[in-house]
Amino acid sequence: MDWAKKSRKIQDSAVVGAVINLGHCFDLFDQAAIHSLTELYPVFSNLYKSAGKDLPMNQQGFQDDPDNLKRHLDCTMINWAMDFLELEGKHYDSVRGLFPEGRPAFEGSGIMAKSHIQIAIRNTACIVGYFRPS
Repeated sequence: MDWAKKSRKIQDSAVVGAVINLGHCFDLFDQAAIHSLTELYPVFSNLYKSAGKDLPMNQQGFQDDPDNLKRHLDCTMINWAMDFLELEGKHYDSVRGLFPEGRPAFEGSGIMAKSHIQIAIRNTACIVGYFRPS
């Protein structure tokens, strides 16, 4: 809700709760998943170069944004990797990642004030239910 309220493009916002089973998750908390992206990146990059296209770039979401909140490269790469892995018979129901953002929560801290987890559900059967939080 904090993000939605600070966005100038969103007029009406709401929070929805969900009960989710991650199923077979491409989990960016797991070094194996990160390693997969590292290994696949040259293939991804070469496809763009072969097509004469520039790779998407992560960009600042606002002036002096140190976190590059507009993660166009990351999003495109992960979506492409999911499709590529699917063709190899590796299906993922969800993707989970941690995004450290913001200033330190307190002096000298490695905990960032706006860190959050993002989950992308690729298989809607993983959504067990939803609710309006109180």
